[in-house]
Amino acid sequence: MRFYFLGTGGSAATPHGQTSGIYLPEHGILLDAGTNVFPLRTLHGDGPLHVLMSHYHIDHSIGIYFLAAALFYGRSQPEITVYGPDWDDRFRATAGPESALFPIEFPFPIQRAPDRFQIGDVEVTTHSVAHGAPVLAYRLERPDGRTLAYVTDTTAPGDYIEFIRGVDVLIHECSFRTQDRKWAEITQHTEAASLGKLACEAGVGKLYLCHLGPLTNRQELLEEVRAEFPNTVLPVEGVEYPRAASVDPRRAVFPGSFDPFTISHLDIIHTCTEMFCALDVVVARNPAKDKSALFTPEERADLIRACVPPSVRVTVWDGLSVDYARHSQAGRIVRGLGRAEDYFAEVRLWKTNALLTPEIQTVWVPPHADNLDVSSSMVKEASLFGGWDRVKHLVPAPVREAVGARIAQRRAAG
Repeated sequence: MRFYFLGTGGSAATPHGQTSGIYLPEHGILLDAGTNVFPLRTLHGDGPLHVLMSHYHIDHSIGIYFLAAALFYGRSQPEITVYGPDWDDRFRATAGPESALFPIEFPFPIQRAPDRFQIGDVEVTTHSVAHGAPVLAYRLERPDGRTLAYVTDTTAPGDYIEFIRGVDVLIHECSFRTQDRKWAEITQHTEAASLGKLACEAGVGKLYLCHLGPLTNRQELLEEVRAEFPNTVLPVEGVEYPRAASVDPRRAVFPGSFDPFTISHLDIIHTCTEMFCALDVVVARNPAKDKSALFTPEERADLIRACVPPSVRVTVWDGLSVDYARHSQAGRIVRGLGRAEDYFAEVRLWKTNALLTPEIQTVWVPPHADNLDVSSSMVKEASLFGGWDRVKHLVPAPVREAVGARIAQRRAAG
């Protein structure tokens, strides 16, 4: 059962995600119609399009207006049918010549979904779940026994564990991190730990997260769900699933030792924040080098945090950089490349990483020309031999005092 996430966010579209929409191309089924139905213009063929609405809140239903507003203009118009819960009459009333919201009537039927019905060879079962408005969960089953359940805008575990039990794929909302459980209860949404426990108890095959809160740190939320249910995926919009590995080409990892952190590193990080939607700076543990390092890995991470924008995540990692990238679902590894003599070593590293994780690509990002020759080893060696005052400008100002103090301490110790 193949599917595309047209949107993974909830409440509002952001630079990191459109609102809910999952398309099943083999069956012409769209689960919710959020802000990004436009790809259906090329993804959907000439057959009927069946839209299964969980409910009619605007972040889930705005795409229905787009479907009515000539989305398929200039190509064959599919026959569209919309199924959903109660309040279909209220939703239809928002469109028409007298409406301040949408000036034309919907040109396709919008009807209440039965408890059980058939779309082609797919059996569809519905289950009401608790929310401020009428909401339906859907369970789809193919003749070969493969099953998918879609549950959104409700608080796990609810009363639907038997409805989703044993499904191969569970697509479930996760609006909040565990620490925000109170807000999940107030808004009747789901938080990370409860969702992971639900998936485990229901014995589902794989869990895909959707309806992610617009202000929620997605990576931290994913890790909290995986702590309870490891087989969890943070889906990438516009990518077909299932797939062997889910990585996001808009997410990057910048690994290194950063001992000490330099203006060249910071230069590369600022460039990457313009290139990618999310960036993790990873301080790699290296027992062979850490013994002679100026700072411990944890100290280096703290110094970097003092210099980078709040949106940049800084962490310490034991192991291969590609394993961290796969764990965090980052599709790109950033390597700084300045001096020509570093090129061949970087090519060898790139080939090794490509062998280990072919789905993750390496991107070489040089600093600006003024910083090409700045390196941690150059700053450290010059400083330890008495040249700190002449190279300290190569260390970012927020951490210059800390680095200078450690240099002085190391020189005093001989």
